[in-house]
Amino acid sequence: MFGEHLDTTTIKDRINHRFGSVRRLADAWTIQFGEDTVTTDAIYYWLRTGKPPGSFVQLMRLSQLLGLDPTCLFKSNPQLKAAHIDKLLRAAITKVFHVSLLSDDFFDVFGPQSMWPNNPKLQALGLDRWYARDFRHDGSRLNYYQTVELKPTTTERPVVWYFAYCPIPSDVWRVYGSVQTDANGTTSLNNFYKSGLFTSHRFSDGTIDVSTLFGGSACDFRVVSMHPFSLQLVDRDEVELRFLV
Repeated sequence: MFGEHLDTTTIKDRINHRFGSVRRLADAWTIQFGEDTVTTDAIYYWLRTGKPPGSFVQLMRLSQLLGLDPTCLFKSNPQLKAAHIDKLLRAAITKVFHVSLLSDDFFDVFGPQSMWPNNPKLQALGLDRWYARDFRHDGSRLNYYQTVELKPTTTERPVVWYFAYCPIPSDVWRVYGSVQTDANGTTSLNNFYKSGLFTSHRFSDGTIDVSTLFGGSACDFRVVSMHPFSLQLVDRDEVELRFLV
């Protein structure tokens, strides 16, 4: 099944960069998460076999300690990842996780709901809040593409953003795509509602322009990431990354 194997090369590099050794990662895990200790043997097992941690909570804690979005812990190229992402949110996001990790905790945090992602639930699991920025299509002008300028405010890469919408007056958020930027400036867009449509572009100035449809009725939008970022709406027409409908 897609998403079963960890990207052990990336994880080893991040462990060395952040902690210097597996032992220090295990120590940091104990300090930050208390009772939920992880042995060095368990970490070495993940790195040796490529098998992910045994629960959603452990996976998210590994993600947080390494400063890597959960999807970046897994081995795949962006095209393959996009091709396996289904239209519906549960399939869309969960396809990047091992099947055994699809627990109630996952759906409580990332499933369609009025509070998305559910930061209080993340904090209850001992995890940090994710960052979110909202903007609105007020319906005064219909059926055009709006450019969104994203800028990471951290030097760490990769950074992944998730785009969600909530039709007015509904209060349920649903994810429709993601954008990922890497250390060399290459940025990829995965459109969950177009059978995993994938596009990429290289940005050199640190900002990423993404175009999304403002359709036939008023709608709220939300962009979420585990990394801090800034967002503003800009008036630019020639945009390489676009969420097509």
